[in-house]
Amino acid sequence: MAAKSRPTAADVARLAGVGVATVDRVLNGRAPVRKETADRVREAAEAIGYHALPLIRHRTNARNVRNVRLGFVLQKGTDPFYQNVATGLRKELSSRLDVKGKPDIVFVDDITAESLSKKILEVGSRTDAVAVVAIDHPLVVLAVDELNRRKKPVFTLLSGISASGVTGYIGLDSRKVGRTGAFIISKMAGAKGKIATLVGSHRYLGQDLSEMGFRSYFREIGEEARLLETIVNFDDPEVAREVTT
Repeated sequence: MAAKSRPTAADVARLAGVGVATVDRVLNGRAPVRKETADRVREAAEAIGYHALPLIRHRTNARNVRNVRLGFVLQKGTDPFYQNVATGLRKELSSRLDVKGKPDIVFVDDITAESLSKKILEVGSRTDAVAVVAIDHPLVVLAVDELNRRKKPVFTLLSGISASGVTGYIGLDSRKVGRTGAFIISKMAGAKGKIATLVGSHRYLGQDLSEMGFRSYFREIGEEARLLETIVNFDDPEVAREVTT
């Protein structure tokens, strides 16, 4: 019995209802082809198992790639954590096949509400969408709501804010994080020892919720008296070291 012959460009063209020259144009990108026609060629190649299907997919996907300008307002450029976040953002965007663009990443060392709100508006004015790490403050809320009025999506990273104009939050459930941490520490710490908690600022909604979850767990098990008053360290490693010692 003769072996089944491998599908050819002519077979793809016949199934797609186009000429062989059109299949060639899709394969090699030698001339423009309408999106609907290119999609038919890809579907036909998929249906018959055409050997050049990966190339056809690459060509047709490239036609649909969108150019995007994504802005990110992070904090403290000298902080290794935020440098790692920036590296991850660049790597993720460069690996995407459905979009292309270079992330506009801005670090804000002065994390006052005035400075943050100004940077959020600046980055938002030159990008298609913005993601921010910010404190929950009326000036920050006003900046986010202003971008929302301009039809610019704004996402919060790591910690949410109370602005109605926020498109979405990207991060963990902070209350669950606090309760999980409390559960672990309650099992590991000595039953009679006091427990101290440090937060960067209560203006970070995520940290505030984490502390609430942490305290609520100890209240629930009847050991709230073990908790010392929460200490604010302003996300400063030196301050954290001093209060810890």
